Order: sequence, then structure tokens, then C-alpha cells
Amino acid sequence: MIRDKLSLRVLCTITKVHKDGTRELVDVIANDIVTTVGKNRAASQLANSLNTKTWFTHLALGTNTDAESTEDLALGAESYRVALDGVAGDGLTPNSIYAVSETVFGHAVIQADSVGAGDITVGELGLLDASSTGNLICRQVPNEALEFSGTEQLDIEWGVIVN
Repeated sequence: MIRDKLSLRVLCTITKVHKDGTRELVDVIANDIVTTVGKNRAASQLANSLNTKTWFTHLALGTNTDAESTEDLALGAESYRVALDGVAGDGLTPNSIYAVSETVFGHAVIQADSVGAGDITVGELGLLDASSTGNLICRQVPNEALEFSGTEQLDIEWGVIVN
């Protein structure tokens, strides 16, 4: 069966790792907001049999809390970006990209004091394809702004489901 429509869905889980090591699931974001650029990049990658293209390579945090749109081109107020350059097959390696079945995952562990001093508030997250500027693949706004500080970490698992 040939489909003429590419369907992409997003699932993002955010776990806060407290200073004492305890883990707290703070948000699960499930929706269908993948940017128009992100959909085009996905189609391009799927069509490339040599797989020389990379769909997304970085995860970014920002402070803007405006609603997501398929027409978003960048985060509203980006404050930090981390490369997803680890090699992983099991999803346990921080700052990596891996695939399971028809889902491509980005996994990042970000410690507050590596982002900046004091309390960090996250109002938006994004998947991008470059270390600066680049194409915004997905932009998600947590149900509530996320706050972390010092040695606290955010463990972010972001799956983009292609079907």
C-alpha cells in the first residue's frame, strides 16, 4: 500500500533528577506538532537511501511559553543547546539519538549548573539540525514551566514517531 501522506507524532517525557538522585516524572507531552520544515526534513531523510542526512542533531531549551505552531522556525527565546552526538542503541546513553521501530528518539540529560547560574526555568524545548540556528524540527511547550537549579538535572526523552 502506498501512502501519500507522512504522519509524524511526538512524545516527550521530562524527568527531573534531584540533587539526592531521586527521579521525578514532571511532564509528558504528546501531540502532533512537528514543524513544516521538520516534516519536509523527515520526508527527505526517508527518501535518501544512502542515509547521509541527519534529521535532528541538537536539543535546545528556551524560556518562551507561547503555544507551538507548525510554522515555528526557531525557539521563541533559546537559552541553551546541547548536541545529541552520543552513540546509543538502548536509549541509556545521554545526549544521543537512537531509533526503535518507526520512532526516532533524542535523549538528553542537562544539568542546571551547565546551563547557567541560579534557577533555570524552561518554557519551551526544541529539536534542531545544527549547533547554531539551523532548522527547527519540533517545538514543544511543557504543560507547566520547568524549574531546576545547581546539580539538578532534566532527563529528556523525545520520540518522533513516523508512520
